[in-house]
Amino acid sequence: MTVWNSVVPSLRTNQRNILRLVAQHEQRNPHEPCYLGKVTASRRNVFLKAVASLEDKQLIDIERTGSNFQAWKVKLLIPVDTVI
Repeated sequence: MTVWNSVVPSLRTNQRNILRLVAQHEQRNPHEPCYLGKVTASRRNVFLKAVASLEDKQLIDIERTGSNFQAWKVKLLIPVDTVI
């Protein structure tokens, strides 16, 4: 059941997709870290702005362990069932 709009009403499509990706990963693999995926060079800035915005809204937490964003671990800070 999606309680999406009442929980996070002001997300853009990219932000919503990233949040759903992280939530699905945590639901399927609760004991494995979730890493940010590959992004084409032309979409990288948009992707990183969306990730930063989610972190500013305190919906996800990012553990920046390396200089490459694909090595960053992402953790959902809201319950999974409010996203999926």
